[in-house]
Amino acid sequence: MICENININRNYSSINKNFEKAFEYLRGQNLKELAVGKYEIEGEKIFAMIQEYTTEREEQKNWESHEKYIDIQLIVDGQEVMGFAPVSCLEIKEDFRMDKDLIFYNETTNGANIKFKSGDYAIFFPEDGHKPGCALNECSKVKKVVVKVACE
Repeated sequence: MICENININRNYSSINKNFEKAFEYLRGQNLKELAVGKYEIEGEKIFAMIQEYTTEREEQKNWESHEKYIDIQLIVDGQEVMGFAPVSCLEIKEDFRMDKDLIFYNETTNGANIKFKSGDYAIFFPEDGHKPGCALNECSKVKKVVVKVACE
């Protein structure tokens, strides 16, 4: 997992060559103006999903991971807490890999919580369990972009 702010210009292309296009998209769009929905960047190799939702209490959210895609989750507006735990420390609850590239895990005490505000992002790799959308103090509105980058 990587945590950073979009205003700090890092180059992660040595990890995955598709990161360059993903970050060009994130830095080149007026994300606050984009409507909720899916936006192709490079077909199914790289695409963005604009989301708007209300955060929920941590116990209402699920731990998850993905095998085919790396998530870049950027907070456009608002704030939330995202949990992080290595998938090696998690026990599978529901497996949707065949249909949705999604695995849900049972609750754990092996994770850590990280606070994110507008401009902050996390990069979650297949080995990174994560629990996004958790409320920071109280439930609040969030606009987020999740860029899905195919694993190489």
